[in-house]
Amino acid sequence: MKLRIPFYLLILLSILSCESSDETITPTNNQTPIVSQDNCQLASPSISISPDKIDPSIGQEIELIITIINNHNDCIRDYFTITNAQGISLPNFIRAREGSPETITTKINPSSYQGLTKLDFLVSDYYKNEYQAIGSVEISKPGQTPPPSPPPAPAQCQKTNPSIEVTPQEQSGNSQNPFKFSLNIKNNHTNCPAQLFNLTQSLPQGWTSDLPSSINLMSQQQQLINYTITP
Repeated sequence: MKLRIPFYLLILLSILSCESSDETITPTNNQTPIVSQDNCQLASPSISISPDKIDPSIGQEIELIITIINNHNDCIRDYFTITNAQGISLPNFIRAREGSPETITTKINPSSYQGLTKLDFLVSDYYKNEYQAIGSVEISKPGQTPPPSPPPAPAQCQKTNPSIEVTPQEQSGNSQNPFKFSLNIKNNHTNCPAQLFNLTQSLPQGWTSDLPSSINLMSQQQQLINYTITP
């Protein structure tokens, strides 16, 4: 005897037998790890937490951002557990694709953790606990964080007479030949704008000099000037 199944029923059975590739899979305790042939390289995950330091004197909730990176290579296993000894609310597991950061958030009240020095968060491979990492949030002690220092006051300008030295101090020779000198001058001002110094000299009548009439120097700047006096 032949059994005939209506055409619309065959279509329905086909639809029910299909599985979506995007279906969310929840791992179970007796589920064995799945790896892709012999190329799988297992590694401990990475974890970072922001902020990484909290002040217990804050009386309001703050949000912790926990980022996990799956460092396995070429493995079909992307479930991890994350636990905290202080009972902070966390998901039972987190799914992180290889090499892609996965972020979860949770809210805590820092005032609930006075007396502690840090909060540790342990992230482990769901199937093998030896692949794990710890991320910590430091808890500051009362009075540990001093108030910010006021900005330094602007430095005061202090003016001092310049230093000046002429070499050589004496020369002898034929009055028909020019005399060469060096003038070393330093501006001894501190934290002041540039200063213009006038340079004057007393010469016998008819004698000339190529010494500049003035020089502009910054605070603590020193300069050597070579000049010639011609009889």
